[in-house]
Amino acid sequence: MFVKIFKRVNIQTVITSFFLVFFASLFINYCISFGVISQELVFRTIWTTFLFMGFAVFIALIEAKKLNTVFVAIHLLSFPLIILLYSNEGGLNAQKIMYGIALLFALNIYTREFKQKQPTKEIFILGVIISIISFFNYNFALFYIVPALFFIEPQYRRLRNVIILLTAILFTTQFLMIGSKFFTGNFLYENISLAQSNFPETLSNRKAEFLWVSVVIISLLIAVFFRPAQYRYIAGKNKVFRSLQFMLVWLIISILFRYLNLYQGNEKWALSFIPTAFFIGLGLDYIKNKLTKELIIIAIIIFAIFFNLYQFNLIPF
Repeated sequence: MFVKIFKRVNIQTVITSFFLVFFASLFINYCISFGVISQELVFRTIWTTFLFMGFAVFIALIEAKKLNTVFVAIHLLSFPLIILLYSNEGGLNAQKIMYGIALLFALNIYTREFKQKQPTKEIFILGVIISIISFFNYNFALFYIVPALFFIEPQYRRLRNVIILLTAILFTTQFLMIGSKFFTGNFLYENISLAQSNFPETLSNRKAEFLWVSVVIISLLIAVFFRPAQYRYIAGKNKVFRSLQFMLVWLIISILFRYLNLYQGNEKWALSFIPTAFFIGLGLDYIKNKLTKELIIIAIIIFAIFFNLYQFNLIPF
């Protein structure tokens, strides 16, 4: 059923993915609310569905630039699966959404096709994006690794590119400091109301973390060892390896955020959600036998449902 539907991207695939995301989000919100369904919960589920679908479709479009639609479709399936498995600590707020959108935009910039030209403009834009999110959380400066990856490729090792990156960092930071001084009286960011959110928090101290840690470890292993052979071939042939580089850097940084306590608030694993969904999708495509893949997908769904019900004491054991 799932394997057949998510074989290629079409209207049926997108619609099915939308409803899977909706029901997965509704179920998680139902568990977090300890079995209480309200109008607020339904509205919360609707906007989170559009948000997660936006993330999934954006990644799918980036992959669709040069890869065939097989690898695009699998990400439309992996996102609803990851919603069921995700450790829902801290909930969603405007700042987390801003980080996610900014990093996806950076991914789009980083994966552009340069042909024979220098990625000077792209390096500048990446410097600006990362400087902006680093201003709100200094630890996001770790993402400066991304534009620095350009310098691994010999044809892009130019002094001009280094100067452009440093200029982007310097001027963006100065602009933000001046703006912060004007609005708050301080040069450095201090959780001004603009970045706060009225979105409902979904913190539950009863949610075990070990399941999500296991999923992150599996996605890391997939990123390094278990990418589908056909994907590796197409990605290498069409020079789409940068999407893998970016997502792997993103995943590793999310692990550092958790275990070095670099996060803000309760979002211990929020940064890991998107790259984990990306690599879990590739891991599913690594499985060649259709029946085996189908059984694994169904097993993940059933396990995640019972796990969440158990964690929130909605079923007795």
